[in-house]
Amino acid sequence: MKERAAQPRRIEAWRAAARAALGRARPGADVGGKAELGRLVRLLAELQEPEGARRWVTVSLDGGELRLGGEASEASPEALAALLELLAGAGEPAARTLDTEPGLRVSTVPEAPAVSEPTVLERQAAAVEDVCVAVGRTGAREALDSPAVADALAAVAGAFGPAAVGARRWVGRLRLALARRHEQQVAGLLASGFRFAEAARARPVTDGLLTAWTGRARLESALPGGERHLLELGRERLDGFERGELQVRHLLDLESGGLLVEAASGGAGPLSVGPWPRRVRVALAEHGASPWAPWVRPLQYVVSLGVGREHLEEVEGAARGEFATLLDEMRAARVVLGELAEPVVLVRPARVEGVDEGQPVPIDATGTPLPLQRSGRGEGRVLCDALRAGATLRWVLGRLLVSDGRLLLRPVSAGVGHDDSVHLLRLR
Repeated sequence: MKERAAQPRRIEAWRAAARAALGRARPGADVGGKAELGRLVRLLAELQEPEGARRWVTVSLDGGELRLGGEASEASPEALAALLELLAGAGEPAARTLDTEPGLRVSTVPEAPAVSEPTVLERQAAAVEDVCVAVGRTGAREALDSPAVADALAAVAGAFGPAAVGARRWVGRLRLALARRHEQQVAGLLASGFRFAEAARARPVTDGLLTAWTGRARLESALPGGERHLLELGRERLDGFERGELQVRHLLDLESGGLLVEAASGGAGPLSVGPWPRRVRVALAEHGASPWAPWVRPLQYVVSLGVGREHLEEVEGAARGEFATLLDEMRAARVVLGELAEPVVLVRPARVEGVDEGQPVPIDATGTPLPLQRSGRGEGRVLCDALRAGATLRWVLGRLLVSDGRLLLRPVSAGVGHDDSVHLLRLR
């Protein structure tokens, strides 16, 4: 009984000693005549409970305070005490002794100079990493019922602002993959999370990856000496921290033929005004990256609601007629973003099969198919109804996905032709 009563005081003593050991700056190599200082920022440990269970726990400093993450809330005092005792003894042999009670001696180091607080990116990296550790330890099948996973996901929501559409989309897709118990997708998304955490701590930083996750933008004129003319082709709502919170608008640059997105969560400020479809003449905008396409937020712009036949013909001219290279495009996007990548493409099929069966499959001139993902929202039915009525499919806009090793297109909108006219068909 006396031993158990002393345990809380031991833990507090070890916490103080561990905080000093973790925050102490250590001299590094002499680089270019300047001594670099290094410090231990974060530690991941696997603890074994007295009854044999194992827990993953992270230890870090946040504002000078020792922070225990991962599965620390589920670990026993005995397991945490073993970890803190190990850290407390990480000082130099010349460290002084901390006497908290008779018979208890803990090695620690002299009080270190104040260390700088973690940067915003470091805190975001730690939050994402905690989710990955908690899910990996709990397992994909039980993760949604785990308090540790719920706490870690809540910490991510607190670490990222409303403009961080990439981080929000990562959480939304991870929750969906966990709900469906799709272990391959879960593993891919966890790998993407670890990749972000690594990039967030790297010097120099990986701009495309971090911008896509954090929503950081740069301000610039639309084009040197000119304006950018955009045509909105479709809109959709995607899951983020909350269901359907992300508003994504898909735009075509009529000058370059490139695809852009305007995206925001509910609290990130207003999107550009105007109903779909519309044309937007942009003079000044913010630019960045996203999981879907280059990201743009018009700041100085003029909206025109008239979308004529000549504009829709430009869309058909910008669409891709060969599907064979789409897999390479998906792979290239995953090199940067991993499983988070959902590149948006605009394709022009040569024919469509499966209409009578209610499962339309666009096929290019070489015979390469690009199956549409079935979501249960009736996109295929709407498209089949138009094609059965005599329309021709001129182009399809959608997001590329990989499911069970197959490349699929999640359709957002389509252009269908009736005689000499072209109409936009909203599929989401």
